[in-house]
Amino acid sequence: DDFWAEACTKNYCDAQNDATEKTGMVMSIPFLIGALISTPLGYLSDTYGHRATMATVSPILIIAAHFQLAFASSQGPIFPLILQGVAFAVYCAIIWRCITLVVK
Repeated sequence: DDFWAEACTKNYCDAQNDATEKTGMVMSIPFLIGALISTPLGYLSDTYGHRATMATVSPILIIAAHFQLAFASSQGPIFPLILQGVAFAVYCAIIWRCITLVVK
């Protein structure tokens, strides 16, 4: 039947495609932020130190992001995912340098 194929099913499939694209963009926020600021954070930690402080702050930021995702449903996921991306970048910038210091 042309009515179902052209009207009802098409609207449903278009809405599903739009939702998939939007979800993909939102879920890429932590990885994009991690990729963009991990290298500058690594340079700053090599220049100024404070690796132990930054290694302690990273899990605290992750916990804060997860609490916001769990309990603050009215604001949406954008800010907690940004926070998660910052925590991910801090952790990635710090952990590899700390491993080389332990091996020496």
